[in-house]
Amino acid sequence: MNVAYSERNISKIKKLTRFNFLFQSIKFVLKKLLFKEKKIIKKISIFPVIKRKEELCDVVNRISWGLPNNCEIAIQVIPELSTLNIQNLETPVTQKKYNAGSSNISLYSKKNKEHSDALLVHQFNIKNFIRLFFKLYKTEIIDPHYFSATESMVWQYLYYSTFSEEKKEEYSLLSKRNYSQMQQIKAGKEKAYCFVTGPSFDQYKQFHFEKNSFKIICNSIVKNTDFLDYIEKPDLLVFADPVFHYSPCLYSATFREYMIKVVNKYDCFVATNIESIPLLLHHYPQLETKIIGIKKDKKYPIHFPKSDNLIVKSTHNILTLFMLPIASALCNEIVVLGADGRKPDEKYFWKHSSSVQLDELMQTAFDTHPSFFRDRDYADYYSEHCTYLEKLITFGEKHGKKYYSLTESHIPAFAKRLKQP
Repeated sequence: MNVAYSERNISKIKKLTRFNFLFQSIKFVLKKLLFKEKKIIKKISIFPVIKRKEELCDVVNRISWGLPNNCEIAIQVIPELSTLNIQNLETPVTQKKYNAGSSNISLYSKKNKEHSDALLVHQFNIKNFIRLFFKLYKTEIIDPHYFSATESMVWQYLYYSTFSEEKKEEYSLLSKRNYSQMQQIKAGKEKAYCFVTGPSFDQYKQFHFEKNSFKIICNSIVKNTDFLDYIEKPDLLVFADPVFHYSPCLYSATFREYMIKVVNKYDCFVATNIESIPLLLHHYPQLETKIIGIKKDKKYPIHFPKSDNLIVKSTHNILTLFMLPIASALCNEIVVLGADGRKPDEKYFWKHSSSVQLDELMQTAFDTHPSFFRDRDYADYYSEHCTYLEKLITFGEKHGKKYYSLTESHIPAFAKRLKQP
């Protein structure tokens, strides 16, 4: 059965969760003991030795997407692979080709004795955990079979670590300028619409969306040109998923192609996590005047972002992470369409409308990042989402905001806030 829809092995997920907690804890402690300042990553080594060409092709293409330049990457391979041309390596069928222009990757047949700032481990197990114990402080796991989102998030965030604090501050200032520009252009709009991707999204033609409103779309809604024309134009596109938006897989690459087309056609702004800004701008420099990077912090209290404080409380859902906080920061009435929630008998996160999902490419995401789906307790994820959503909306209501759902929902917070005709 497909890894995304198979029965959840809760016991195994809990064991992997505990092991990953141990790994992350040791890594954190070692970093604190060894480094007082954040280290800029400039040299990276891949571990262990790569012995198969197929594996090399996969690792190189992922690196070429997620670490396109700004650092040197050394890959130790067996002698038979050391003479291969990086740019000519075949691309896995589930991924878009990114290695054609790679110039920062080198192959070695002997052990690379040069010091590296980071180790990327493409095969992580107990044996390698022990071998690398005193290097765990600089270890990042890129093994797609390891645990949950660990591997996929490396490609979303690691590139950010190759820049100086001064350069990171430039990305922060750019984001603040673009957010301020968005506020000025959209000033005076009292109502915000948040469009998400549940099955009820397809009911959009039953509703009239006020022209003088702030319209936020998310994720692969960018593929539905009929809808985008129907609402006349989106004001803001938000996305943040490591697999569906920041991966070399064909699903993610196709999403980004649609994303660029939407920004070009509708002149809308784009908001995502601050750590992904340099990666996006490297691949899509035309986003510079539209991109807004927002910091996420799981310890931060509920907060609606402002141009001088672009931060939100970290959550695992785009609606609670960016859509509702930004809508609440800009408008007093927030209306949601397409937030259906999840039935108890569903075998995935929840159902999506096919009109805003790249269904034909879903398997490429499953195959490229199997642990992301294998190690998710969907029911637990949904329960946490519903609980936090109620807290977020209640917080907004205490600050004079009003929230409605246009369509019926399984989510309690929206079920009791259904907007009457």
